[in-house]
Amino acid sequence: MRAALRPGGFFGSIVPTTNQVSMLLSSLERHEFEFVEVSELSLRYYKPVPERLRPTDRMVAHTGYLIFARPVLEKITEKREDLPAEEVPAEGDSPEG
Repeated sequence: MRAALRPGGFFGSIVPTTNQVSMLLSSLERHEFEFVEVSELSLRYYKPVPERLRPTDRMVAHTGYLIFARPVLEKITEKREDLPAEEVPAEGDSPEG
């Protein structure tokens, strides 16, 4: 999934179980994703009666988990060892010059 994202892109997923959330979080960590958010969605039906708005008598609920994250770009410090000494940017300088 990381290779499919453009630089600065967002990743989003919905999964139905907490086990799948845990596996996805582990994968996101291994592939250097940051700004991870997990939210639970619950769907419960209500009776459409304005005077007595309440859940239906028989509860058949559904839950899903939304997971969002962003990939971290490669760090400049990792690329410095590949550059000749005269091309290494000074601390605080932008890589564009």
